[in-house]
Amino acid sequence: MSLKGKIPPEVKIQAVEDYLAIRKGSTQIREELGIRLSTFQAWLRKYQTEEPAGCIRKRVLPVTRRRSSWRPWRTI
Repeated sequence: MSLKGKIPPEVKIQAVEDYLAIRKGSTQIREELGIRLSTFQAWLRKYQTEEPAGCIRKRVLPVTRRRSSWRPWRTI
């Protein structure tokens, strides 16, 4: 199976469009790309709700909190 983020967005979009146009079946697409059924279903859902832009993974950076310099065990 493939690792997350390994398949380029263009390939995802083409795979979904091939499936929706009945050019290829889901099994054939999944075997070619080495993905699970749930992954392909997620691509389909995103494509149908957000159009092709939904297949492009949006990178979200984690929010980091600033650590307080106050420590109760530290003496000045």
